[in-house]
Amino acid sequence: MTTKRCLSRLVATGVTTLALAALLAACGGEDGEKKAHVPSAAIPEAERAPSRSMTQARESAKVLSAPAAQLREKIELPDYYPADAPVYPGATASQSSQAPTGRVNVMFGSEDPPEKIAQHMETQLSAEGWASTGRQSLPGGTALQGTKPGRLISIVLSRFDEGGPGEISLIAVAVDP
Repeated sequence: MTTKRCLSRLVATGVTTLALAALLAACGGEDGEKKAHVPSAAIPEAERAPSRSMTQARESAKVLSAPAAQLREKIELPDYYPADAPVYPGATASQSSQAPTGRVNVMFGSEDPPEKIAQHMETQLSAEGWASTGRQSLPGGTALQGTKPGRLISIVLSRFDEGGPGEISLIAVAVDP
């Protein structure tokens, strides 16, 4: 594969994966309104009626953004996840899909910072026989990519709720068969 074609695929995959991350960020409440689920038990009974104290209670409660909350959901790693695709230690799969073309997409959440994850994933890609095409900075994240004959793996890392109580890293892995 030529360098120009590889770079083109990297950009296209990075844009696609960031679009997936943006879609995740856009998910929320009804009518497109972004909402984080706050169990009613988290808000004292006296503060449930609309009032200034209710707003103050919500601001002080541990409320996660929609993406951070979704990344904390746990699913089993699907059987179709390739054996040679890395999984970051301690990360939990939160969403997955498989395209008709065979492309596998899995989103993971991790408490660790993206830089630490990137270093580990680069090592794992090499250990699994992927030829690295390098690391690229993207708006709001970092992309790693590797190739094998006729195959491509892309990993996009981003951080949600940075500095907040729900801080979490997104690890989006896309593998072409």
